[in-house]
Parts: sequence; C-alpha cells; structure tokens
Amino acid sequence: MKLLYFFSLALLTLTGATQQSLAEQLITFQNTTSPAPHLICPTKKPTAPKKTQPTVTDTVNELPSQDELLQLLSSQPIDPGNNTKLLELTLLKKPVDRPYRIGLWGDSHTAAGFFSEEMIQSLQLNKEDVQTSFIPPSIGRGGVRLPLRKTCSGGGWRFTHAYNSEPSTNFYPGLIRLHAENVNSYLWLDFRNQGQSTSLQSLRVLIDRHSTPVKTLLGVSVDDQAEKIIEILPNSDPQIQINAQNPISTIKLRLVSGTIVLNGFIPSYSSPAKLILDTMAIPSATMKPWAFIDPLIFSSIQKDPYDLVIFAYGTNEGAQPNWNATQYGDDLRAALVGMRKAYPEAACVLIGPTDRGLYNQKARKQKKGVNPAKYDMLKYSKIHHQITQIQQTIGQEYACISWSWQAAMGGMGGAYQWLYTSPPLMSRDLTHLTISGYQKSAQEFIKSLQLQSLFNN
Repeated sequence: MKLLYFFSLALLTLTGATQQSLAEQLITFQNTTSPAPHLICPTKKPTAPKKTQPTVTDTVNELPSQDELLQLLSSQPIDPGNNTKLLELTLLKKPVDRPYRIGLWGDSHTAAGFFSEEMIQSLQLNKEDVQTSFIPPSIGRGGVRLPLRKTCSGGGWRFTHAYNSEPSTNFYPGLIRLHAENVNSYLWLDFRNQGQSTSLQSLRVLIDRHSTPVKTLLGVSVDDQAEKIIEILPNSDPQIQINAQNPISTIKLRLVSGTIVLNGFIPSYSSPAKLILDTMAIPSATMKPWAFIDPLIFSSIQKDPYDLVIFAYGTNEGAQPNWNATQYGDDLRAALVGMRKAYPEAACVLIGPTDRGLYNQKARKQKKGVNPAKYDMLKYSKIHHQITQIQQTIGQEYACISWSWQAAMGGMGGAYQWLYTSPPLMSRDLTHLTISGYQKSAQEFIKSLQLQSLFNN
C-alpha cells in the first residue's frame, strides 16, 4: 500500500545536460562537498501602483477604552486554569527505534511557524535535532513559513487549496497544490540551517499524476551544477527522487515545457533526529477538507505514521456569517472521521481558536436624535468559546483531547488584555497574535501537554 503511488521513481544525475526519461533510466550523481552559493532570488520588476480614487466612509474603527475593558472583564467568568486538568497524555510514549513524530495542521495561527518554533524551544531541542518528513508545496504562499532557509519562486505559480476545492479532489497531506503552466517558471529551495550545514541526502518531488496531459520537460539542478532535463510522459507516474552522494544544499526546479502540479516534497536526511515535526497549516484554512481525504494517499508517502496529530482550527469557521453550532459539530465530526481513517492509532489534540476581539465602528457624523451604534465586544469570543466546548465534547468520541487557546489567554476578553500588555501579545487586528503572543501560547501548550517528559530520557 505504501508504494501504491510510487512504482516508477527515478534517481537523477546533475552532472550533464542530456534529457532522460523517468520511466527508462536510473541515474545517480555526485555533488561536491564545498558549500553551494546562497540563493539570490531574481529581481522582479516593480509594478506601477494602481491609481485609486479616495474612498469616503462614514465610520471609524475604535478600540475599547481601558474603562470599557475593565468593566467588560469584571462581568465575565474567567478560568485561566482550565487547561491544567485537560491533558493527560499517558498514552504518548516515545518510540524506541525512531524519533517521535508530530503532524500539525491548522490556519494562519500556526502557518507562520512561530508557534511550532517555540514548541521546539520549549522542548529544549536544537533545530538540528528536529527534522521534517513532508514539506507542503506552499512555497511563496503568503503567511506561510516552511522549514527551509530560503526559497525563490517566479514565472506564474498558482495554488489550489483543499479548503475551497471540490470534495472529490484528493489532496496530499499539505492540503494544497502548486501549479505552473508558464515556460521558465522556477522554484528554488535552500535546505541549509542558519549556518552552512545541511544533512539533506535526498528529496522526493511529488508530482500530481493527473497534471501532465502533454509531455512535460522539467529542469533540475542541485548545488548549482549543470541542469538536467527530465521528461515526464502523459499518463505516467512522474514521481522524481533526487539523490546525492554528499548532503544537498540547494535544489532548483524549472518548467521547460508543458504543465506541472506539485503535491509536496519528502526529504531524507543523513543525520538522526530526535523529533519529526511537520507543520502543514495554511491561512484561511478550515477543517472541512478532512472529511474528504483519501487515507491511501496519506499512508502511501509515510514510512511511519504520526504519533501525535494536532488540529488547530476554528477561527475561520467562527468568522462565517452563518456560523451555527450544530453545523459546526457535524463538520467537526466528519473531519475527525477522516483523520481517524488516516491516523487510526495516533494521539490527537484539538487546539481551540484563540480569543478574538472586535473594533467598535462609530459614526463620524451623528444625526440629530441618533445614538452611536452599539456593538458586542465579545461577539467572536462567545463563538470561539462555543467552538472549544464542541471540540472538547466531540473530540472525546475520536480519542482526541482538547486544549483551549482562549483559556490560555485568560478566557473571553483575553484578546483585549493581550493587546494592552507590554509588549503587546495581540496584534492590532484583534484576530492574530504577535510573535511574542504565539511564543507564550506555545510555551503554555507544551507545559499543558507535558511533552518535555518524552525528551528528558
């Protein structure tokens, strides 16, 4: 089953510039031990700013005053200790013969990487101790940071997201695809850490098998060696494996002709890891696509399943104008059914949405006899509280425990408190946190899960 989608892998060599067919040859190459040059992305021509007419508005967004905030918080029951009794992870045991494996999915709160990076720090692990087993093809996607030193892309790449695609469309674990149709569209990846070192030994490029209706030519270069042209035939299984004798620093892909759709990358390393942490969060994402995933696709690319699956969804569900608690519960249950098909034995944690605030829109010019519009400062706080409660209840049906991010912020109204701290822990959009806010949240999360015990031995 695990080899279902990869019968015709090819080994690439970058020592020449001749064209080879993936189905016909296995080719190896040797790269040098000297560090490859750092990536310098091509300079893009600046686009002229569009001339826009000034907009006229009759409202202004205002934050609640300190007095309003104190009055609000004094009337709300706050239980910041809610998480201390939620998580009993006695079911989590570190494997003896391999590193512990965590898969993290979510929305913009975890896509930027600040939360997962602080998880690593809180576990007292060095970056060299942590590796990834799957890199989603979200290179260049706004709000996403991947475990790569640097990336460059250009030429017209576009994304397809699972959260707004047809249910019948099967995605890989990244729940996103990267498309290119333009000649010379390029993708450059630097796998080194912050120094010069790299332990990447090979990389599997997952190409969508239905994306090559015509013959496609793909240029591949490793560590700035001569580009190799790979031929991808229609109706073939065009997975590519890039191997090297020495660790790989940079890989460059270029679409020479045809079309290509990338489903992700599977790296292999020459050095051992203490933790495998794969972050596959995407801004604007919801959990809904999990109801339609193909578990065979997920299992086909993983030698070992995740020991812990983390879902950090809820903010985008709660922002829908027609949000309904019953419908959310049905969607969550369907998503967890899909998750359990893919990861039947994994421990599972549902991270509830953060607390969220709301600006007061006051009229600029008050008409005679008309009072300023009143607003509910806790509109989203109440919805997020309901979402967390639903996660706690339904999660138990699928052996998932729940961690309330909102409770970690002090409960309903915590977004305003975090905004007024010094330094601020909440962004001024009252939806996202600052880097410090995400770091503090991850510290509390690791403390609640007691994950440190897995790495203290």
